[in-house]
Amino acid sequence: MKHLFTTAAVLFSMTAFAQVGINNTSPKATLDITAKTTDGSKPEGLIAPRLKGNEIQSGTYGSDQKGAIIYATTAATAPNAVTINITQPGYYYFDGSVWQKVITGSVANSDLATGVGGIYKGSGSLSGNTTVTQASNTLAFTSTATNGFSVDATTLSVDAANHRVGIGTTTPSTKLHTVSSSAYGAFQMQDGSEASGKFLSSNATGQATWVNSPLTPVVFGTLNSNYITITDNKYINSNITLTKGKWLIYIGILMTSPGTPSSANNRWIRLTLGSNNSGASATQSGFTFLSSYLVSGWLAQIPSPYSYTFLSGVIPVDITNASQTLYLWTTSSVIVGTDPGASTSFFNENYLFAVPAY
Repeated sequence: MKHLFTTAAVLFSMTAFAQVGINNTSPKATLDITAKTTDGSKPEGLIAPRLKGNEIQSGTYGSDQKGAIIYATTAATAPNAVTINITQPGYYYFDGSVWQKVITGSVANSDLATGVGGIYKGSGSLSGNTTVTQASNTLAFTSTATNGFSVDATTLSVDAANHRVGIGTTTPSTKLHTVSSSAYGAFQMQDGSEASGKFLSSNATGQATWVNSPLTPVVFGTLNSNYITITDNKYINSNITLTKGKWLIYIGILMTSPGTPSSANNRWIRLTLGSNNSGASATQSGFTFLSSYLVSGWLAQIPSPYSYTFLSGVIPVDITNASQTLYLWTTSSVIVGTDPGASTSFFNENYLFAVPAY
């Protein structure tokens, strides 16, 4: 009799208020459940119907069941279009056509692949800085769209249909297409070889670096303007400053002898380059010689007052510093018989200049 009364009271409450309270007398919603215990002595909660994936698949669900919630205990063995998303145990809700997974804090790879949730579900916004920790896992995107992946429209655009990348454009026409509205704004490469006026050059495998331009003007050096007596290992007051790269240095120096050079009495004079303008001899720093490093010659066997000799030659160098001044030195001579003596002259025959070498 007591149970009949209680049942009648519940039915009257549902009819009168259209709300049901369990363990409470004043429900705040259509169904309001209050925990019976709060001290952990008994399990509390609401358990949805638990079905296997195949059992869910065999059920009849339509628009009338939209919003239904179940707990799948296993994945469907051979899922159809309705159960395609039931890939593992968990809660699912019916959207009127397909069972959708109730996404929790993490998204399984299988969910992303089938478009159940995560970044494939739709547009959204990050609530803060986000880091994706890949570890040894790869992250790949596949697309067939012309603007399949982009950052702020034209900042970066990947044309997956034609396998092109655009920077500053969403319609790249080559493998890499950059667009800028300002001069020198579309491309910049720095590898330590860059300098004003240089050209971009590649090796046999397509690796690039900056090299001296074939249009680079000839670089002229500073020439001696006094007579300088020739002795071994002496800076003869001529120099040239070059930028990084390979150069051919052309040297032409007029010599004169106070004596009478002959086959029996003569001096083989050698000139070279150094990175210093003082000290015991020429030293090498900030550059390397590429092959020959001397300009040499015997004194001409012509009697005074016309005993002139002109030493000329080319020394190829590779400047390894951003800029390097090279100084013209004498180095060890060979003397036959009695040294007739020699000195530099400063008439208009002398020259010191360099051109880029490739």
